[in-house]
Amino acid sequence: MAIREQDRKKQQHIVDDFTNMRRTIKNMLKQIGFEHVSEADDGDTALEKMEAQNFHFVICDWNMPRMSGIHLLRAVRMDDRFKNIPFLMITAENWEEEIVEAAEESVDGYIIKPFVTKTLEDKIYEIIDKRKNPSEGEVIFQKGLEAYEKKKYPEAVITFNKVLEIKSNSAKAACMIGMSYMAGGKLDEAEESFKKALGFNKQFVKTYQGMAELMMKRGNTEEAIKNLEQAVALSPRISHRQLMLGNLFIQAKKYSEAIAPFKKGLENALQPEAEKEKIRKWIESVPENEKKSIANKLKIEL
Repeated sequence: MAIREQDRKKQQHIVDDFTNMRRTIKNMLKQIGFEHVSEADDGDTALEKMEAQNFHFVICDWNMPRMSGIHLLRAVRMDDRFKNIPFLMITAENWEEEIVEAAEESVDGYIIKPFVTKTLEDKIYEIIDKRKNPSEGEVIFQKGLEAYEKKKYPEAVITFNKVLEIKSNSAKAACMIGMSYMAGGKLDEAEESFKKALGFNKQFVKTYQGMAELMMKRGNTEEAIKNLEQAVALSPRISHRQLMLGNLFIQAKKYSEAIAPFKKGLENALQPEAEKEKIRKWIESVPENEKKSIANKLKIEL
């Protein structure tokens, strides 16, 4: 297995706050045969460079000041200009919650420090090859996502079911069938699909969030809370999910229980000030003494 010559000529982007690590990875890439390599010492700097020039592959460390690797990945995947760039994450620890979180943000792969040149080369080859030669099921799944994003929900259901014909235990396909049914107003069918997805894989986090959203639509706050608690237990650093859980506790009048998820959500938010504004609105109806207590503990000005 060898990386093709045309891929070796594409621009690589190394993001790491340690100069020595950037130098090491750059030397590895040169040994592999990559001719064009750029560097950034932080996620903020990386984004600025991505605004100015085209990159074809990002190799990024997880732990960095200002903007961490996972926050950079999230920002890249949310931007239509960059969302399809292959993204390889480098981590210092093999922590399950990091792996789950990165997978949720559609990372293409990860490697654990320390690693050798051959490990890096093999992982880059694997990512490029998968992008160039996706499986039949993945091609159909992407068509389902396109239909879902265009709000063609019946078409999305049909398409995701075709994925299940190829891979009968695909939790992500069953989950997306549930999401499509729910968006189309078919709540009973959505619940059945979410249950099917959980039967396939109880670790697939997005199913719990989908089930929580379904329970919110039905006005069942307690069940929504239970499902979101399952989701944050598996992947605790997804900001919007923690904030949603905090809001559900507010709705259930469990004010003290809202503090922890609100804190966690703000810690991992890309724009904490904007998220604080959301919390201010959510606690408007809270009794005055509880409102002040929440605001003080979260260091929010009312």
